[in-house]
Amino acid sequence: MSSLNPFEPSDLFVTQNINLDPFTENFPLFFYLEYLIFHPNYFFKSSETSNYTDYNTHQRVSGYIMGKVEGSQEYHSHISAVTIDKMYRRVKISSNVLLDCFKKISDHISKVKFIDLFVKCDNLLALSLYEKIGYKVFRRVVGYYDVNGPQNLKRPNDDALDAFDMRISLERDNGESLKNGGKNSRCLAENIVFT
Repeated sequence: MSSLNPFEPSDLFVTQNINLDPFTENFPLFFYLEYLIFHPNYFFKSSETSNYTDYNTHQRVSGYIMGKVEGSQEYHSHISAVTIDKMYRRVKISSNVLLDCFKKISDHISKVKFIDLFVKCDNLLALSLYEKIGYKVFRRVVGYYDVNGPQNLKRPNDDALDAFDMRISLERDNGESLKNGGKNSRCLAENIVFT
């Protein structure tokens, strides 16, 4: 049974098994701490309870999600990372626990219009998961994961370096934030600005 709890700085030491997984995007330590300080309501973990004996139980972090609220005119939540320990994949912790809670916080507490996230174009498992729970591709971001510098919109698609900007419309949005060309609409990473 999964339980949700706020992510704490000490959790950075027990989530290394998750962060070393090739499906997980890693960030510098200050990035995680910045989210803990400035966006604590949007950074939480799922934990699983294991019974060693009748009297001894152990909590193990099974996954986490971190995000934030941004924009003023395009007021929305952004998911920066969501990941699950490989031992707990395919049991719907990400969709039924983490993403669902993030959506409820965004919709009912922060009252944002939509939630967005970026996912590598070649991460077919993640794309499938997000599409099943209602996310739609808003646009393709050319070179989003390219660390080598300038990008070019005229270059061919590179699924390992490009990302899909995926969105789910919330109650007060009426689908307005989803009106774009989907996978055929392309932009550069530096052109993504939320006002």
